[in-house]
Amino acid sequence: MELVLKYNFIFLEGQYFQQNKGVAMGASCSPLFANVVLIPQEKCFLFNHFSKPPWKVYTRYLDDAFIAWEGEIGEIDLFIEYLNSTTPILKFTFSFDVNSISYLDVRLFRDHINYSIMSTICRKPTSCNSLLHYSSCHPEFQKCGIIKGQYIRLVRMISDDFYFVKKVEF
Repeated sequence: MELVLKYNFIFLEGQYFQQNKGVAMGASCSPLFANVVLIPQEKCFLFNHFSKPPWKVYTRYLDDAFIAWEGEIGEIDLFIEYLNSTTPILKFTFSFDVNSISYLDVRLFRDHINYSIMSTICRKPTSCNSLLHYSSCHPEFQKCGIIKGQYIRLVRMISDDFYFVKKVEF
């Protein structure tokens, strides 16, 4: 693990840079490292710390957590401050909105007419839709598989036909 943590290099615009903290994004050991670090943190400072947790839902994928907060809104800053005080190696940040929130590649939002939670695809501002170029030398079935896979992803993740049609036409 020391090798992975100390010798992360990136080549950018003709220069080499060494990463100072953490595991390189995309490294095969990144998921394992995230769990090795975060599972003990969660047990000690989240699950065993609160007699009645101020959240309704807590889920985590690697280093991204989703919390549906049911405590007082003013307590969120205090909660994040508390989490950041538990360790010098992690920095917790958050996004908050009472109507809409993005988690990974999904945007969840309130449907005020039907009083339900809806979902659609969320694209980060840095997304460049770089998939496989169709003129590449890959077999035809792989190219078609990518198109089919993206379509299936939309079907599974978008909860409303209106938003589905909007994304497909994009």
